[in-house]
Amino acid sequence: MQNPKDRQEYANLAAIQRHLERLDERLEERTRDLLTRQDLEALRKEVVTRDLFESQLNLFRAEIARLQADQSDDRKEVEDRFKAVESEQTSRSERFWQRLSPIIAAIALLLTVVEFLSHIHFTP
Repeated sequence: MQNPKDRQEYANLAAIQRHLERLDERLEERTRDLLTRQDLEALRKEVVTRDLFESQLNLFRAEIARLQADQSDDRKEVEDRFKAVESEQTSRSERFWQRLSPIIAAIALLLTVVEFLSHIHFTP
């Protein structure tokens, strides 16, 4: 037969075992949603990659802003050049002489040809 002392020890061991099982279940419940080391490594790599991409994105944004500023400066410069060309329009007298000069040159050429032909004899 079993000794009452042994029964008491088995009862105590059973109680301790049930308590350990409950603690194990509670621990499992609490740690079920926790990340594993592999998950943390993957997350760390993603964060590092994201930081790298964010820095590149910021550099690209700065470059785009600089290019847009340069483009607007170039546009202003071209507009200023066009305004300068428009403001340098020739005066009325300059346009008159620019139109008359080729006519005078043509008349002078015609007189020279007539003079030359009048001095040449075509008969022997």
